[in-house]
Amino acid sequence: MKTKNYYLLLLGLAVTVFSCKKNEVPAPALPNNPEAQFSGAPTGLPRLSVITIAGGSFYNDFGYVDGPGAQARFHDPMGIDLMDDGTIYVADRTNNKIRKISPLKVVSTIPIPNSGTQTLEQPRKVRVLADGTINIIEQEHDGDATTKKVWILRPGGQLITPAYHDVNYHYFDLVRNPYTNYMFMCGVAPVYINGTTEYNYKGSLEKFILNSAATIIGKDAYTPPVDSLNAYDKTNPFFTAMYCGYNNVKYLAINRSLYKLTPLGVFTEIYRGLIPTIINDIIVTKDSRTIYLCVDNGIYSLYNNTVTRLVGMHEELHGKDGIGRDADVHPLFFALSKDESTIYFSDYGNNSIRKLILR
Repeated sequence: MKTKNYYLLLLGLAVTVFSCKKNEVPAPALPNNPEAQFSGAPTGLPRLSVITIAGGSFYNDFGYVDGPGAQARFHDPMGIDLMDDGTIYVADRTNNKIRKISPLKVVSTIPIPNSGTQTLEQPRKVRVLADGTINIIEQEHDGDATTKKVWILRPGGQLITPAYHDVNYHYFDLVRNPYTNYMFMCGVAPVYINGTTEYNYKGSLEKFILNSAATIIGKDAYTPPVDSLNAYDKTNPFFTAMYCGYNNVKYLAINRSLYKLTPLGVFTEIYRGLIPTIINDIIVTKDSRTIYLCVDNGIYSLYNNTVTRLVGMHEELHGKDGIGRDADVHPLFFALSKDESTIYFSDYGNNSIRKLILR
């Protein structure tokens, strides 16, 4: 039995630690070589090179400064979104801003209007649609019914701040569906035990769709069947991250477990027991062969039943660029380039935006 305060304590601990084709396309049998997925035309840089493109160079080099990449400063950057032209949007959490990095690595701030007397506070995820609509999910708040959690800024400046179905819903991720004009969001929903003061949680996945009055967000909620979860996840069924693949499979993270939900509604765990720690973010390649995970201590690839750490955190945070495990990183969220040659990620520990060369 859990109250909201117990849940928010778990959330706080996680942050302290640093925190779709019509049918499923099965991955074909490939050679048992964990580096095979990095084959391809060279970019002129060694594979697995880590390069800082904007922000500070070490863990306490934070602030709020717009300008060219090395001069810009962030404070706890979280979710990022990558456009086809190379523009990057960043949810700059502690600065309470949405930042934009141009293809020339110049950082600016997106003006977000107030919602009544409220301003944007602790943005967690940002997704920008092709028409320029900016969608934002805020970091979680303590059950305050008056606090906005979703901000939608449409072209022309129209701001919509819809409510959730319930003040005790908590959403952690917002992702695109590659084949539709709506997105998905995931997190946890309350299951009330006695009125509105005590409740447990269940994982929740919903379409990011407004009702006709544009006052409530979320539609067609999905909850995983309890019997499909491993023993630990049954007691903590929080969807912390997801990805909607081009094979129409949804990949969902619960703690350090990874599950997939097929178009036919089959929900199963994959890579059981092989993932080292809590999953912050997920990317799946277009051919569905490789899964990338952003976890608390690095970036991993999952390929052909093999888990490989590509880059990982050092004991001390100095923000050093380098190759593979020699680079000093503490990633939180990431995005994959259109040609799948580069991962861009927010380095929460080093207050920077960086990239990882895959090929």
